Amino acid sequence: MWRMKYYLSIMVMLIGVVAMVIGAVFIYQGYEKEGWMKEAMWEEQVTLGLTEEQIQRIKRLGVIPSMQPNFVGEWGWPGGMYDQRLGSERIKMNNPYRRLLDEGIRIAFGSDCGFCPPWPMNPIFGLWGAIRHPIKGSDITLEEAVRAYTLDAAYSSFEEGIKGSLEPGKLADIIVLSRDISAIDADEIKDVTVDLTMVGGKLEYRAPV
Repeated sequence: MWRMKYYLSIMVMLIGVVAMVIGAVFIYQGYEKEGWMKEAMWEEQVTLGLTEEQIQRIKRLGVIPSMQPNFVGEWGWPGGMYDQRLGSERIKMNNPYRRLLDEGIRIAFGSDCGFCPPWPMNPIFGLWGAIRHPIKGSDITLEEAVRAYTLDAAYSSFEEGIKGSLEPGKLADIIVLSRDISAIDADEIKDVTVDLTMVGGKLEYRAPV
């Protein structure tokens, strides 16, 4: 029987499109049960608005929401673009990180389009956006945000065995920050910079002294 690991990543925005994608996942999982597809990973990119019903279906189907906290940090505040475009009710469903994690759903964080001004591509800005989420009850802890950017992001592409955490036998992809982000006020995190970067154990960047 044909068998392979693969993942399908679909970029969606807003509730109606999310519903269509979840429905498609449900249909294709029927083929998996019949042996047509095995070990599939389903990922939704940029999941902005989610209803409670959709969150429960995501949990049952094993879909991994791939989300970009940079957007929240730039557009999520009162009077921001989300507030203007979504309105007071729909904005409550916007990027519900806390709700997803409380349901045991893995989420993968990324930076999305760093070429789109004005928000920075820097994931440190995204960490700040996730832990300072302006929508009440959607913020998460620093540790949860770091895991979403690292280990759970690696899991979403079947790579958690080689990267995503610092362990013997894994790739030595390491950064050294200018400050200890676990020991400073959350509002200061967005201004932290990178002092050193290693990729595969090789020094690739060192900040000027």
